[in-house]
Amino acid sequence: MNNIAKFNRSEKLVQNKIAEMLLISKELFIDKFPSQDFDSYVWNIEHLRNQSSSTTNPNLYFTTYGTLDNLLPKRFVEVVKSWLLLELGDNVKSLVYRLDAARILWEAVKNRRGGNADSFDWSDLTEADISQTEELMKGLWASSTTYKRMTNVMGFVRFLEKRSLIFPTNYKIQTPRVEDTNRFTIEGQENTMSKLPTAQALEGLADIYSTLAVEPSDRLLICLTAIITATGYRITELLTLPLDCEIEETRGGKLRYGLRFYKRKARSSARQFGVV
Repeated sequence: MNNIAKFNRSEKLVQNKIAEMLLISKELFIDKFPSQDFDSYVWNIEHLRNQSSSTTNPNLYFTTYGTLDNLLPKRFVEVVKSWLLLELGDNVKSLVYRLDAARILWEAVKNRRGGNADSFDWSDLTEADISQTEELMKGLWASSTTYKRMTNVMGFVRFLEKRSLIFPTNYKIQTPRVEDTNRFTIEGQENTMSKLPTAQALEGLADIYSTLAVEPSDRLLICLTAIITATGYRITELLTLPLDCEIEETRGGKLRYGLRFYKRKARSSARQFGVV
């Protein structure tokens, strides 16, 4: 079999696999996105959000990066949509990040083909495209964000490899994981500590709490400040405290008091934090 025949056979196999995957994805889409259109360039994810996960924008735009109306090519975006659906998970906000990663991947694919990617086929995706994606991200984002979005890209690559849509790659993310390099160094720890409130600031808050805040609105604000200072809640966790957040329970024969809250990065819903 000559090379052209082998290539055509490989491309046809990939197209068949994509067609099978799309059938499954579209069935799942009907269940997860009722009354919406799989082929639309906008998906509304408002109904997937809950008190423990929110996004700034409730819409996913399947457009080129930085635009809201320049549509991604169908043969590219259909596979991206399948990836988002088949690996949906519980973290709705990750959909936005994963889609952004895929949009940058498309920019890399297009750039490496001189701006003309009309003939793009998934079997053509190479490590050079992935490397170019990382380079583009470095020009857009800080190292920490680049690393995180590249983990999304590699998750997509593994998704494609598992379904034999691309040839296996051995690409390693070149951007260092900033959190790991700083967390255990003296300089990194000192930098983190410098962002914490000073003892004088905390004493000032204590004075406001104990004596200065008298009006109901002031009491509310200082109580919220006291809770977030004592617990380290994210602001979204503080603002989504349920009305019946105070709880008491016995653990190990000891009565414990705590707050029930919706942990921002939890895979389940309500979590508990013992204050005393």
